[in-house]
Amino acid sequence: MKNNYIARHWRGELPLGTAFWVNLILVNFVTTLIGRVMLSGGAFDGTPWQTRVTLIGLMTLATLVLVIWQVVGVWRSANARRKQGKRFWPAITKLVLIVNVIALITNLAIVSQVATELYHSAQTQNYTVEVSEDGTTLSIQGELGLSISDHVSALLQSHPNIDVLKLDSIGGDIDEALRIITILDTERTSTRPLTTYVSNLCASACTFVFMRGDRRIVGDNALLGFHQFQLYVQQPDDEQEIMRLQNKMAHYFLQQGADKSFTDVMYQAGADDM
Repeated sequence: MKNNYIARHWRGELPLGTAFWVNLILVNFVTTLIGRVMLSGGAFDGTPWQTRVTLIGLMTLATLVLVIWQVVGVWRSANARRKQGKRFWPAITKLVLIVNVIALITNLAIVSQVATELYHSAQTQNYTVEVSEDGTTLSIQGELGLSISDHVSALLQSHPNIDVLKLDSIGGDIDEALRIITILDTERTSTRPLTTYVSNLCASACTFVFMRGDRRIVGDNALLGFHQFQLYVQQPDDEQEIMRLQNKMAHYFLQQGADKSFTDVMYQAGADDM
């Protein structure tokens, strides 16, 4: 344990340059890069809300452990360097550490808010999912709230003849919409083509589910609504993630037969518009 690299950093026995540039700067760069690659690759798209909250908790805990190890070790290395009569770089190093801790506290506040919003949304559902008496039509009405995909999955498994999906929804959680699409692809046992039908309104994330239909019907007085995406909690780097999701869904629309001329303008309305 005495010569263990992690323990030596913790005790401040490593050179300040190694502790700062390798264990702080390089490690932060690599972990941030891995996170960005996973997000940009859609690694978490369509995950259940419970999984999202669990991941948030685990990543928060891992980040706390890592940052405490980094800050304590670098701070002690800076103190050791200062005892050797060097004052400038230890002072600069400690200033950087203080900025890092402030950034961590800010990020933890945002993460906590996201988790709280997810949990609150899961407790205040506003939707109904039911099957017609003949067992062929699955109706979704209301918001695509957290856990709605679980209800869709359960009903599809217990009603193998479902071949019509009736939608009346203002939209909702993007990941839940993606989960419903995946469930329709993997768990629906009917061999008949799936018809998606809108009699009133299908807006925002609901339109993703609508486009899953092999046959798509919009009633004479019905509306499809489109707008830009919006995340649960606004963050400075949201724009990149929103653009990624919008491009992903525009590509899905093209795969499902939509015209390029439509996907070019489907996000022209702002997040609070339609």
